[in-house]
Amino acid sequence: MNLTNFRKTPVARVQELIRREAIRYGVEIHHSELVGLIPEDALVEAAVWYLQLDQFDIEQILEKRLHTIQTTDLPRKSHPTLSS
Repeated sequence: MNLTNFRKTPVARVQELIRREAIRYGVEIHHSELVGLIPEDALVEAAVWYLQLDQFDIEQILEKRLHTIQTTDLPRKSHPTLSS
């Protein structure tokens, strides 16, 4: 399946509908495969939906927080773990 607009058709919704349809026919999804690239926001939305995360903030993602720290104008000396 080729999804072109994850905001209109969320990945988690598609996965869940396919899973339910498979169950109707007495089978289960063994695994899924991603071919090509996927927007980070699509994965975050799927994780938030499947994990039922209330009050989730994108800044709770470690890499997002590190990127924010690394791109601020603070001197590197104030972040000893980032100085290299």
